[in-house]
Amino acid sequence: MWRIIPWSMSADKINWQKQKKKRSAFYRNSAFYFVTLCLGIVFAVVVNIFWRSYSVSQKSNNSAAYAKATDLLQQNKPREAAKAFASLADSCNGGCTVIARFSEAAALLKANEISRAANTYMLIANNSSVPAPYGDLARLYSVQIRINTADVMALHRDIAPLLSNHNAWKTLALEAEAAIFTREGNINSARKTLEIIIKDPSTPSKLRQRTNELLNALVT
Repeated sequence: MWRIIPWSMSADKINWQKQKKKRSAFYRNSAFYFVTLCLGIVFAVVVNIFWRSYSVSQKSNNSAAYAKATDLLQQNKPREAAKAFASLADSCNGGCTVIARFSEAAALLKANEISRAANTYMLIANNSSVPAPYGDLARLYSVQIRINTADVMALHRDIAPLLSNHNAWKTLALEAEAAIFTREGNINSARKTLEIIIKDPSTPSKLRQRTNELLNALVT
């Protein structure tokens, strides 16, 4: 015998499903945004700065190994490339190690080894010899690629150091924090976190516009 579902219950269920899809899209889109942004920063800024500070002799000794690992990545062999970058990171020091670790993590990410990539980024983040902006970037990236899968309390804990007022990545960390709140269903906290970005006069106009769009996509 068929049971007739009242219209109001059906409508509520449909509305809840739509909200769930919007929330899922929120942290998926946020993840894509961070991946694109951070890859650009890693290879356009981090590599450039560390490589310039590296001595000519050290460049000569390690550039061949780096080129070989890069070739493996271009040949669509990300696991082999990650292994080669890891070997280079273990055998060199200073800026070379940081470059190789970032590249190792990127290769692991391409191989869909999310957990290993996140752990590699955290190796950079927890290395006290790495200048703060780059260690913090690695922490941000580690959190972002785990947003869909990791324990939310662990994510909140890991992003917390980046939320201080003077951190170079505070605005992007706030967006990651909002995505974490969204994933756990705490939409009010997610909205409040996004509003901090919007109200900050130092937020770039394009980022403020994007944040407004994310805020409008969240329904309490």
